[in-house]
Parts: sequence; structure tokens; C-alpha cells
Amino acid sequence: MLEILYQEVEIRLAKINFSQLWSNFHQYPFALYNEDQVYYNGQYYKKDQRFLANTVIEFENHLVAIWDVSVGLNEDYDVLASNLVHEMFHAFQKERDEKRYANELLLLQYPASEENLRMKAIENIELVSVLEGKKESLSTFFGLRQKRRSVIGEFLDEEIKTELIEGGAEFVGTLALQQLDEQKFRARMKDYKTKITRYDQDFFHVRKLAYYTGTLLFMAMNQLHMTYNQNLHINENILSRFEDAPQSLNQVAIRNESAFQHAFDKHTKERKQLFQTFWNKKSSLIQLSGHIIGFDPMNSFYQDGIMLCRHFIILEIEQERKLIHQPVILQLAANSLKKINGYYRICD
Repeated sequence: MLEILYQEVEIRLAKINFSQLWSNFHQYPFALYNEDQVYYNGQYYKKDQRFLANTVIEFENHLVAIWDVSVGLNEDYDVLASNLVHEMFHAFQKERDEKRYANELLLLQYPASEENLRMKAIENIELVSVLEGKKESLSTFFGLRQKRRSVIGEFLDEEIKTELIEGGAEFVGTLALQQLDEQKFRARMKDYKTKITRYDQDFFHVRKLAYYTGTLLFMAMNQLHMTYNQNLHINENILSRFEDAPQSLNQVAIRNESAFQHAFDKHTKERKQLFQTFWNKKSSLIQLSGHIIGFDPMNSFYQDGIMLCRHFIILEIEQERKLIHQPVILQLAANSLKKINGYYRICD
């Protein structure tokens, strides 16, 4: 199965003009893997601890885009190819010495206050309006964004960095999908517009939502013929620089107020239940001193000095790397994002 998938992706990658997606961007090697095996460049390998999630790793002396085909694969080869282009763009960012990455551990503490999210909901409506031809909505969008800065401060910078890094990669992957199949591209664009204006779980996950808002912001810049610097090693925040555009705070109503309030209350309750579900199981505390060196930001959550990791966590303990591939709750040291005093794990 891996070999067949790999060949189908190769066929589609050969059709993509990478330099049209982003200046100087090019194809990178890729690998597909499942629970047991890795397929790369015509050979099978035994899966090792480097193969976690969908990302970029160093493998066989190359930066390699990897994709876990054991999770949620619908066998749409065009979509799979575009997803790998997303990961290849992360390899490109590494190669070009990109430094504008968000502090993922700080982002876990993102203030999901009702005031902030209410403004963000309206902001997203304005972004969709820009894409639908209402150019004047751009000033309201940036006016709201600046007002949110006064509410959440440095967390807005982390949000924008995620839009730049992850949204930029998703933008490039989406342009690749357009080269492969215009209809699927249009369907994705429609889906992303819906995702940022619908109050479901994705809306309340700042990192996940940034994939979509970042993609749509880059698409809006293309549509409005706005130029942006494509030299990734230059420390310029492509997205925030457009906050210099005219700003206004015209009266814009939140879409479906009752739905937003219901979703916000539900999210607040479910976030508390995430931790309670863990505590309801028998667990044991392992006390130790260590540092977080890797984690899954899509499946990790922060609350009052502890961090729930539902997928995996990689720790450095006495200069040794330790992978824990099960749900754990970390006890964070005071005034530290990375240092831990121990962790709880579910007893077998």
C-alpha cells in the first residue's frame, strides 16, 4: 500500500511548478509511513522514533517531508500530494534559515477570553468579505486586530507568527492543489472560509485556526495584488506589516450571536473536562527534573501550571532524550515554559 501511494504522489508532484508557488521553492524528498513501516525513495524501512506526526525530519542525510498515512487517509492523491507540499515548504523554511517561529509552549497559554474571541470572530467575517471582493473590509479587519492586541498583547504576535509559518505552508500547499485540480482548490477555499466563521472546535484552537486564517490572508494579498517579501531569512513579519493599512472599527455585528455564545460556553466546559477525564483514571506521579524538547501542539493543552499531552511528549532528562507515547499531564516548574518537576501517567 505504501509503495502504491508513494508512486501516486510522485506522479502528482511531477505536475507541480514549485517555483510558481513561492520564489525559489523546490521539491524535497518525502516519505510515507504507517504504524510499522516507512517507504522512502523506493525502499522500505522500519519505523523509528523520528516518525511522529506529519512534519519534516532529517532522514538519510536529507530534509524529508513525512506523512502518516495510517491516520485519516481518504486516498485522495491530489490532497495527499498538496499536504506533502505543505511539509516540503517547512523544509524550505528550515533551509532558508527561517526564524519567525511562534513560541508553541507560550501559545498553549493563549487567552481564550470571550472578549478576544468575540472580536476574532468578527475579524474572520471581515477577512472572508475581503476575499469575496469587499476590499474596504480590510481596514476593519486590521482595526479589529489592533484592538485585540490591546487585549491579548504578545499573544497576538505568536498568533501572527503561526499564520506566517503554518498558514504560509498551507497557502503554498493550497496553490499546489490548485495546479492539480481547480475544483478541489475551490472546494478547499470554500471549506476554509466556512471553518473560520463557524464556531466549532477548530475556531477555539488558535494554532489550528491559524492554518486557515493564514492561508486566506495570503490569498487575500494575492487577490489584492499586495506584494510581500519571499526571502524567508529576512526578519520581517509579512502579515503584521499590513497593519499599516488604513484601519477602522465600523459597526460589524458578530454572525449568529446565540450560536457564538453557546459555542463559547461549550468550549469552556469541554476544556475543563479534558483534564477531568484524565484525572478520573487511575494515575501515578513520576517526580523528576527535566525539560520539554518536543510535543504535539495540536493535542496539548495548558491549565494552571500543568500541561496535558494527549499524544506524545519528548523530554530531556539528565541529558538523555525520553519519548513518552501516551497521554500524560506534566507538572511545570514555576515561571518556566519548558522545565518540569514531574509528570502523571495513566496506570495500566
